[in-house]
Formats: sequence, structure tokens, C-alpha cells
Amino acid sequence: MLQNGSGKEKQPQSTNTDGSESEPPAGNPNQQQQPAPPAEERKGTDPGSTHFPLPVYPKLDIKRNAVTDDYKISSQVLGLGINGKVLECFNKKTGEKCALK
Repeated sequence: MLQNGSGKEKQPQSTNTDGSESEPPAGNPNQQQQPAPPAEERKGTDPGSTHFPLPVYPKLDIKRNAVTDDYKISSQVLGLGINGKVLECFNKKTGEKCALK
């Protein structure tokens, strides 16, 4: 006999004399599978569930000017990446040292 995942054995289906299979007896409604409730109804029911809140990201502004308007790019190579060189650059407003790939 097969198990249906809940630890209970599945009732075998009987075969009629004409070779067709009959429906399983509907005497015990607890053995029938119930559809899962919607997510908002399941929130407090399963203490072992792992529902994590989605992270909140700040809205990103799209830059519409050249990188050279905001940064002074030096010719100092800091490293080599797969697709090209990584250059040293400086923010013109703050003087902060950055890397440009």
C-alpha cells in the first residue's frame, strides 16, 4: 500500500466485475484533501514558516550626464577585471577617492 504523505495508508481502489475502477468510499471526509487557504489566512497558523518581509530600497535617480562631469578620472590602473581596467577616480565635489570599472 502507498502512503499519501500524512502517515496514513491510502485506501486501495476496488475493481468492478467489468474491469472499471470504482470511486473510493466517501464515508470519512477527513481523508479528502482540502485546498490550502490563501496566504493572508495562513499568517499566524504555522509557527515554523519562514516569511521574511521584502527589503525596502530607496528610489534610484537615473543620471543623465557623463561620468566626467562628477568625477575626475586619473590614468592610475587599480586592477584588471574580466571586461577591462579598473581606474582610480575622484569625486569633484567631495574629493572622495573611488574606483571606476
